[in-house]
Amino acid sequence: MAGVVMMTVLAGVVAGMPGPGMLFDWPAFPSAGFVEVVNPAALAWQRDMTLSVGVPSSDSSLHRPDRVYLGLPGIGASGWWEGKGDLRRFTVGSATTLVDGMASIGTSYTWMDPVTSDEWEGARSWDIGVSFRPSAVFSFGIVRRSGFESAGVEHEASYRGGLAARPFGPVFTLTGNVGVDEDFDDFEFDGGFEVRPVPGAALRLGFSEDRVSAGISSDFGHVGAAFSGLLEDENYAGGRAEIRLTSSPRRSILPPSGRYVRIETGSTAEEQTRDFLGPVKRSFSEEILLIERAVDDPSVEGLIVDLDGGTGTAAQAEELRTQLARARSMGKQVVVYAGSPGNIECYVGSAGTEFWMHPAGETFFSGFAAHGIFLRDFLDNVGLYPDFVRIGEYKSAADMLTRSDMSEAQRIAETALLESFHRELFLALTNGRGLEPPQIVTILKAGMMPPHEAVDAGLVDGTVFPDEIEERLEALNGRGITVRSLDEYEASIPIDDDWGPEPRIAVITATGFITRGRSGTSFPLGGTMGSETICELIRDAASRPGVKAVVIRIDSGGGDAFASEEMHHCIDEISKEMPVVVSMGGVAASGGYYIACCADSIFADSYTVTGSIGVIGGKIAAGELLDRIGIGVETIAPYPMADLFDVFSSFTDDQRRNVEESIGRCYDLFTGRVADGRGMTKEQVDSIGRGRIWSGSDALEIGLVDRIGGLTDAVRCAAGMAGLGEDWVPVIEVHPRPGLFDGLSLSPFRGASVLDPRSLLNQISAFDRPLYLMQPVIVE
Repeated sequence: MAGVVMMTVLAGVVAGMPGPGMLFDWPAFPSAGFVEVVNPAALAWQRDMTLSVGVPSSDSSLHRPDRVYLGLPGIGASGWWEGKGDLRRFTVGSATTLVDGMASIGTSYTWMDPVTSDEWEGARSWDIGVSFRPSAVFSFGIVRRSGFESAGVEHEASYRGGLAARPFGPVFTLTGNVGVDEDFDDFEFDGGFEVRPVPGAALRLGFSEDRVSAGISSDFGHVGAAFSGLLEDENYAGGRAEIRLTSSPRRSILPPSGRYVRIETGSTAEEQTRDFLGPVKRSFSEEILLIERAVDDPSVEGLIVDLDGGTGTAAQAEELRTQLARARSMGKQVVVYAGSPGNIECYVGSAGTEFWMHPAGETFFSGFAAHGIFLRDFLDNVGLYPDFVRIGEYKSAADMLTRSDMSEAQRIAETALLESFHRELFLALTNGRGLEPPQIVTILKAGMMPPHEAVDAGLVDGTVFPDEIEERLEALNGRGITVRSLDEYEASIPIDDDWGPEPRIAVITATGFITRGRSGTSFPLGGTMGSETICELIRDAASRPGVKAVVIRIDSGGGDAFASEEMHHCIDEISKEMPVVVSMGGVAASGGYYIACCADSIFADSYTVTGSIGVIGGKIAAGELLDRIGIGVETIAPYPMADLFDVFSSFTDDQRRNVEESIGRCYDLFTGRVADGRGMTKEQVDSIGRGRIWSGSDALEIGLVDRIGGLTDAVRCAAGMAGLGEDWVPVIEVHPRPGLFDGLSLSPFRGASVLDPRSLLNQISAFDRPLYLMQPVIVE
């Protein structure tokens, strides 16, 4: 909450026990410092560690501290002492959620420790409470405070319940409460409200028949302070001051300003990873969403971006550049550094207000090239025969195995891809650096350049050693600056006490070669996308309280046709319940496009490789190899198709026709799915399909995607489709999340682009089924 720590008076009692009484005994809306006493069920809503110290006051003077509270998520404990400790009271409590983010139940145990008096000897109390927060507007709480016996005196149990409402959000909270004895004979009513006039400040007022309590508090990030007082029968009856420390910051009455956030690239894995027994590392999705938040944060004056950690795929670099360009357009200073800038570094750096390189570095801005690797001659030499069937002249996924050189169709498609990539590159340098196309061509032809030539050509602004960037920036601005790392910035983001399940967007990362069953990682070939895992993640995320839409981040060049259909079906079903938006990463082609085509909206980066609507099927026959090494094989096949997919011989004519018919049916299904999802006819899909790959920009022109944009754009689109307002601050769940041994960064190829030929070799032994797989090609 905004910072009101519950104020208490000196002579109050709780359930008949001595102790600091409560000015704001609101079961539906307890304050952070007294949750375990007011309603232990609300301990479930504590999000971090809280330590508070209370000091009683009389008239205008403060006394020595007499209470301390320590809270953790789901747990709270407090101790109170009177005077020099002659009478002490202790309370411990815990709570658990019943429905994530909506309901909780909790209990607390209180005992007295009288040192000099026997009056309260043996006093013990068990309280139990329930809290229900079904939405951001309403909160309900009820607590039973048990009776106890002390010094021969019986103290009755009691009940207290409350209802609170936030008709205008957290800025105004109104509550009404009722207390009653165990026999339901004696009812007491009271109410109150809290107003938060500015972030970090709160005013509270409580009132009953003969009491009026008032409190004021303010927060300063990790530190909060408050004071309250009580009028009883129109006379001042005392008050309390509280100091609170929290492990996570709250909204401050003095918000930070003029900060610079330092971004060191390198979080390019689309899924979360972790080193053995190490911390979980952010995925690219989490990284780019956090960068967007820093860009939109008015307290952030500028960004310092070090590209030497790597920029990932060209599509990921495009999404980073988009955020830097947004920051620049908002008037923020954006300083980009790269030791020896290449194509992608120059592309990203063009969005900066300053682009610096190392004094000993060289630029290598040479343009993109595409490479195809062909293994047919090698396979012939070792006695392996690749026997494949395909639909579409551009469906060249098996060409790496069946050909010794690049086909004309592949050459046409990849040349068009490079042309599209270069259009985006030229546009970025023209807009960001003010370079005209002829100037860019001159730089491309020059190859490597030393720093002074790169500066003269307008490619960079100057040179600097990486440890002198901040000093150079201070000299440029003529004043000192405050720089925080991206991790430090994330830790400084204040938390709020919103009620109910927070409206959120679930982001599902679907990356790797598509297979049936569970996702996994194989050494040294990297990760696979299992249809069972992805469908489970999507359905689980969609069923979580508060999830309003699903964004699926796809980075896959395809794979198993059956698994692709399973995921397509899952997405299609979920889209009937809530918006489903697809964000394409570096590649979402063939099977990767198949699973995307039924989404409500599809986003692609300009550098995304997509399309490749087509099918291949076949096998690698090893009969000749076995003959060469002296292994004989005899096959008994009573029926002509019995040995269809054995590895000892190539297809017979009848078998080939059978495979062609099967592949044809798969292609018909593929084009039908795309036609249904994109509002086309099968003939229209076929005209842009037949295995051809497209850049994201070209895919937009032919209707395969809806918009050019990255993950952040897809999240905003999903939020809009879900009816979340423009002022909604993104609350994102990214899945999957690695367990102790999941997502280990063991493979040197983990996270490698699926444009890499390894993505095809990964399934060489599993060609007994149709594949929606794109042509492996290396673009650099």
